[in-house]
Amino acid sequence: HATLMSSFSHDDDGPPIDKQDQHIMHEDTLTSHPPSQSSSSSSSLSSPSSSTLSPLQRRHHHHAAIADASKFYNYFGIPKSGQLPVLYSSKYNISFLGLEKMHPFDSCKYAHIALRLHESREVVYDHMVEIENMPTHEMLREVHTKEYLESLEQKETVARIMEFPLCLVAPFFITKWRILEPMLYATSGSILAAYIAFQKGWAINLGGGFHHCGSNTGAGFCPYSDITLSIRHIRKQLQKKINVMIIDLDAHQGNGHEQDKITFEDKDTFILDMYNQ
Repeated sequence: HATLMSSFSHDDDGPPIDKQDQHIMHEDTLTSHPPSQSSSSSSSLSSPSSSTLSPLQRRHHHHAAIADASKFYNYFGIPKSGQLPVLYSSKYNISFLGLEKMHPFDSCKYAHIALRLHESREVVYDHMVEIENMPTHEMLREVHTKEYLESLEQKETVARIMEFPLCLVAPFFITKWRILEPMLYATSGSILAAYIAFQKGWAINLGGGFHHCGSNTGAGFCPYSDITLSIRHIRKQLQKKINVMIIDLDAHQGNGHEQDKITFEDKDTFILDMYNQ
């Protein structure tokens, strides 16, 4: 799996993000603590309707929302000057004492892709955006139910999702460290890629694309719904109505994000799923 994000148009609630807006993603706004989401959710509830604002007020409101969003997204990683919108971390890769080689899922394919890009000189390592932090529990709760996240603390659940029976006999802290945490870092990459794509027009996360996971269930090596998390966070942080199209080219049906569309009654997300083709 990999996740490609692209953004081609913006609605009329504010101007598109241009080069003048890109200065907001810099190291000064990064803190050592995860950003609180309560401020952005409360501000969106109290924000005046765009129809009641003058053009100048709308532009100011738009830039304020972008500045607040940058603080949220800088938690995941900060693009540096000269880097391309290609996101990767060595922490994506899953190693399980060498036993991962017994599994049909190539759990280190992210490193293989990054190495191929680097050796071809198309995107060298220094030009990739590094993912620094995993999503917090609060960020995951934007999509996932409390019950589902609690179920991921049980080795039986992880063994079923990852189709890896050895999880049943390994100490859970190893399973969490070697399997769930790499998946969380890849989820961070997808969340941040959505924001970078909104700024630059495109972004690629070399991991993620966990299309079998929904808000209350996981399957098929997909424990976190990174696609829906990306969509809901970008709308929440930018306080904008954003239309989204998911183009799913995996051989299997993306039943996770499709179920999320139904669960959240999302009429602004459109899905083109090419499974079995």
